[in-house]
Amino acid sequence: MDRAPFYLIMGPSAQALDRWVTEGLDVDLDATDPASYARAAATVRDMFGFDTNRGVMLPVEGFVWPEFPEVVVEETDENIYRRTRWGSIKRGSKVLGRMLLQESAPVTDWASWESIKERLKPETPGRFPDNWETMCAEAKVTDFPVYTGDLPIGFFGGPRELVGTEGLCMMFYDNPDLVNDILDTLCDLWIEIYTRAYRDAPFDYFFVWEDMCYKNGPLISPSIFREFLLPRYKRFTSAL
Repeated sequence: MDRAPFYLIMGPSAQALDRWVTEGLDVDLDATDPASYARAAATVRDMFGFDTNRGVMLPVEGFVWPEFPEVVVEETDENIYRRTRWGSIKRGSKVLGRMLLQESAPVTDWASWESIKERLKPETPGRFPDNWETMCAEAKVTDFPVYTGDLPIGFFGGPRELVGTEGLCMMFYDNPDLVNDILDTLCDLWIEIYTRAYRDAPFDYFFVWEDMCYKNGPLISPSIFREFLLPRYKRFTSAL
């Protein structure tokens, strides 16, 4: 690679595209046709010079494993409530393009954490695909950048999926020992499985998922980042 990848991870949202059309974006949108929004998003991507391909991802199960069965737990006229593969309950609007909202999280205290912790062991079978060796061999001859990681591999993004955004922001202050145990467990897991991946494959970059800011600023303070997240990032990146 001669530069870092430059691509859209997600979006733009349907609501953003609708607004941009009123502001001059020259695309055709049909509220009944999701494909029209996908085409419009591709137009925006090309306008700003984003890469069309983020590269070749080698999949490693780096989070809750085995995953929970995804099931619909409730449905109303406006929303669908689902249990996700990582154990939370999320509310999805039936309106095109609305973001999922987390209604409940699998970790609320030490007892619920100990239950989820059983699913964060690096030695659990199935974390690497059966054809891992073949995928690594193919990655060595591809012309595209090779990467691993992705959502929710990050020291804010991962715990946020387990505890919830508001729950995690409060837990930093109300139960820091629990946060530290969650972070150390994830760091141990990721070092174990991703150092193996790096031994096997020619990675060009690692995809860290951190979604810790809103339009008005970060969800956590610099001091919280330095106290809780930074030591784990140093340990993890040093291992890679």
